[in-house]
Amino acid sequence: MIKEILNRFDLLLFRPIVKVIYPQYKRPINGYITHYQVLWRFFFMQKIVGFNRKVPWPVDFRSKILGWEFIEKGIMTDPGDNLGTYY
Repeated sequence: MIKEILNRFDLLLFRPIVKVIYPQYKRPINGYITHYQVLWRFFFMQKIVGFNRKVPWPVDFRSKILGWEFIEKGIMTDPGDNLGTYY
């Protein structure tokens, strides 16, 4: 019951925030990392501190994305969301 309430809260509150911050973020609603975890894991270092700030999908701060405009991102793929990758 509590888990269902938290899932609804995540969908109603945090999902719209993630869609605004990361417009190219496309994942299934269930079965992947929750939206508040996406904000917790990626938002501060990427958007506030500035690592890969302009990339419109979540990127780990230990990864480096150059020329993100030329990367064709697919559904359920986020280049650079793993640590230490270089594109």
